[in-house]
Amino acid sequence: MRIARLLVLLTLLPTPLFAWGAKGHSVVAEIAERGLSPAAAAAVRDLNFAAPLRDVASLPDDWRGEETRKLRTTNTGAWHYSNIPNDQATFVRERDCKDGDCIVAAIEKNLAILRDKKQKRDARREALVYVVHFIGDLHQPMHAAGGMIKNEETGQMEPDRGGNSVKLRYLGVDTNLHSMWDSMLIEWGEDTVEEYADYLLEYEMRGRPVAELQTGDLVKWIEESHYAAVHDAYDIGNGRIGSEYAKKNIGIVYERLLRGGLRLRRVLEEALAP
Repeated sequence: MRIARLLVLLTLLPTPLFAWGAKGHSVVAEIAERGLSPAAAAAVRDLNFAAPLRDVASLPDDWRGEETRKLRTTNTGAWHYSNIPNDQATFVRERDCKDGDCIVAAIEKNLAILRDKKQKRDARREALVYVVHFIGDLHQPMHAAGGMIKNEETGQMEPDRGGNSVKLRYLGVDTNLHSMWDSMLIEWGEDTVEEYADYLLEYEMRGRPVAELQTGDLVKWIEESHYAAVHDAYDIGNGRIGSEYAKKNIGIVYERLLRGGLRLRRVLEEALAP
């Protein structure tokens, strides 16, 4: 049943996709919102017109699509990632966030707006949506990847765009490495967002304290994602992969989603609770 669902998904998904896909972003938001304190939860409901965070977690991808069609005047494309070179181990702001245009700076910028109660409500609501989305993006390994690939036409090495340019054949369907991690691996997990969040919080916690999984800061979190990309995601052999690749990496997906949700919870508490 799971493989059948995957095959249907593979034929329907456009490429390239944005981070985690709608399901992954919803899972991160669901985990975060379930554990908010009453004060932070009330602030979230007030800013988000009483809608659950999971319902708006993917909006920045929609907004980015509108930007490419010139329906929005903003240009937030670079806010969704930071392509740390794969031959480096750490995030260097001067190199990986030029002109303050990367996911780390975007989260910082929007957190400042979210915290500031003097800002207009619409601005704070938009900032809330961006923070929810970008904390999810930050935990998707391919949004911290900076690989290089040979251009078949020019013969020159060029950035692989977070794996978007790395072609794969997965279960007989053509795709790319970024899309693989956005949505396809996630489909090896639970069917619904609620079931996914239940599973991660009940079984993947493995007795670990919440605070233990929330430790660190934005830089440490993106470096974790970068490590997962370099040491696991790019292990694709000749580019023809199947269920073994998914089985090998689904645990990493679980851990990144769980940590992303719990860390988003911490970030929202710090920004919104008295």
